[in-house]
Amino acid sequence: MATTTRYLYLTRHGEASEDETTLTESGRRQAVLLGERLRNTPLSAIYHGPLPRAEQTARLIGAQRGDTPLHQSELAGDYIPHLLKKDELPPDSADAMLTFLALVPEEERTRGPALA
Repeated sequence: MATTTRYLYLTRHGEASEDETTLTESGRRQAVLLGERLRNTPLSAIYHGPLPRAEQTARLIGAQRGDTPLHQSELAGDYIPHLLKKDELPPDSADAMLTFLALVPEEERTRGPALA
């Protein structure tokens, strides 16, 4: 029986603008540099989340690679996979983290565990 090795490369989008709708100049440069670094790496496809900054990152990486197909995936969106409780967090940062998580839209907080 033959075996095949597969590699999965995960990356986040490049640096986002303050309102998180697009990439900054630095974020675009990060994506281009990653594309250059992966130029000779065999990839069958590039999957990205539905947000514009993720698609921009994927397109910039893809442009450095040539003809690697790009695919949008809802599963690669921004979701919280597990809703943490205070006792699951370090005591010195628990309140700050819970305050941050409370700002995340309800859809992201509820869909995340199901998608994970």
